[in-house]
Amino acid sequence: WRLIDNYFPNAQWDSGWSDEGDYVVNVNGDMSFKGREVAALLQFTINPKQGKFDMNALEFDGRPQSKEMRVELIKAMCQDVQ
Repeated sequence: WRLIDNYFPNAQWDSGWSDEGDYVVNVNGDMSFKGREVAALLQFTINPKQGKFDMNALEFDGRPQSKEMRVELIKAMCQDVQ
């Protein structure tokens, strides 16, 4: 969670179980990414049986972002924590 809290200083978390048995987490908040301020939505699922998580969606200012942008965001988050 530290990665997200570092990027989303005013993060609002919402979560719950899906019908498929995954735990779905939504994070909303303002953030700076590649030099611009955006209202971001990040959604990921946690599969407790497999012990893994997947990022399902990323939106900036209400616009869906590509899988490549999701990967770039994760890389940037990890670099900032190092």
